[in-house]
Amino acid sequence: MAQSKPKVSEVVLPRKWATAQGIRAVLAERIRFSTALDGQCRQCPPPTPVPIAPLDSTGCNWTVLALPRVSEACAPAVYEIIDAVKLEYNLAP
Repeated sequence: MAQSKPKVSEVVLPRKWATAQGIRAVLAERIRFSTALDGQCRQCPPPTPVPIAPLDSTGCNWTVLALPRVSEACAPAVYEIIDAVKLEYNLAP
């Protein structure tokens, strides 16, 4: 019996390694290019990643503790960006 291809959501790619500053730069760029709320969230400052142990449920080794000066309206969009970046990057030791 032939195996079916995994769904895109089931494919796990290896994460890239980056410093906290590098991950923050990625977050800043994605927030800046966000179209959430018709671009109103583009000025939100990026949060700083901090290490966590043990790994979270996705295998990521970092999280953010707070969203600096992010409006309540933009918070969901920023968290969505954070979740996407957490799937792509781990914090370098």
